[in-house]
Amino acid sequence: MAARSHAVVRRKIRDYAPLDKGFRDGLHATTLWLPGGLTFSKQQMVDLLGCANFTAARRLSLVLQKLAVVNASELYNLDPLALVRVKGVGMATVYVAMCLLDYSGFSVELWWGWSDDRNRVKFSTFKAKAVTKAKRKGTVSV
Repeated sequence: MAARSHAVVRRKIRDYAPLDKGFRDGLHATTLWLPGGLTFSKQQMVDLLGCANFTAARRLSLVLQKLAVVNASELYNLDPLALVRVKGVGMATVYVAMCLLDYSGFSVELWWGWSDDRNRVKFSTFKAKAVTKAKRKGTVSV
């Protein structure tokens, strides 16, 4: 009985071998891009940026394209609230943006506005306040 289950496990592992090749080939697919020409593959995101949330990176690329942000310096000049107000942007997307800014040599602390007396709330509370503030001002999110 034990020999049979070992053979079944071995066959299942062999059946998944093609997935491994596809995963390796996908590591070189462009995941994060800015219209100004800065692009990162999945492998480069892990090695250079230090993050591996590829779905959030793709979402960030699309949002920055809609906001007409073409390079990291324009992202740094963009108010974090403007990024957070966009529907579909969450903690993971903001984290990828922070990794991109850090890679480009910008201060994430200055961009976000961290200090001892500010930003002591959860991200969900921060986003809810940003959306409420935008609704009051009439700012339309993307």
